[in-house]
Amino acid sequence: MLYENPSVVVTQDELCIPPSFYRFLDDSTYVVRYILQSKKYGDSRRSVVSAIVFTNDGVRSVPLRKDEAAYY
Repeated sequence: MLYENPSVVVTQDELCIPPSFYRFLDDSTYVVRYILQSKKYGDSRRSVVSAIVFTNDGVRSVPLRKDEAAYY
């Protein structure tokens, strides 16, 4: 299921995505795009695209392919 601009919260410098919102599967890679917006300067936004993989050992960052970075 694709969510259109869902609201998630940054808590203690970590982006928190609760399991009730989305369940990430082990041994799967995800490309994630999120936009950070300043509370102080409402028109100031930063778009971030990253790839992460979930394994039994935890979560780690993986490099984006050129086409993934350009697409998002």
